[in-house]
Amino acid sequence: MSTRPARGFTLLELLVGLTLTALAAAMAGGALSAARSTADVVERHRAGAEAELRWRVMTADLLRHAPPAAAHDDARLAVFGATDAPALEFLSRGLAPSMGTGRTWRVRVWQHDDTLHLRATPAAAAPDADATADAVLDAYVTPARALRIDVLEPVRVGEVARWRTDWPLRQARPRAVRLQWEGARGATTLLVPLDPLGGEGS
Repeated sequence: MSTRPARGFTLLELLVGLTLTALAAAMAGGALSAARSTADVVERHRAGAEAELRWRVMTADLLRHAPPAAAHDDARLAVFGATDAPALEFLSRGLAPSMGTGRTWRVRVWQHDDTLHLRATPAAAAPDADATADAVLDAYVTPARALRIDVLEPVRVGEVARWRTDWPLRQARPRAVRLQWEGARGATTLLVPLDPLGGEGS
């Protein structure tokens, strides 16, 4: 009884198999790389959005807690610089565990290298001042560009409120501060209504 010899793969079949295996591996690698890249983009966007939210909350809290006008000779709020590189500086009592009840801080908000900065330092040297406060509070930053700062004038009855890019009144406060910038989520506006008296009687 005769038996037929076992038939092996031809060279052509082997080459086709290797080519198909290589293509499948390349497609799987590309899909994995794309998934990792997408995850990185999502994580960067999430981190940017969280940083921007923390910056917004901190800035608004600080703006709302002004010290009494009689307590300081320094300007309580001022806008510096040209419209293409403005900076906002103001006094605040909003950095204590209970907002509005702590020592007075000098807060500066500005943009540098496509980043919004918020730095707070003690307004006056005090024996219990934290030497590292500046470094800690300078960590409040968020990616941004094209910062614009406007303040809203207080008005009398019958007048129309007007936004302006400067604030010449050292001891008074505007009705509101508006910060606009291009951030992680596109064009962003932070509008903070203020009490123009700002703790005048406290």
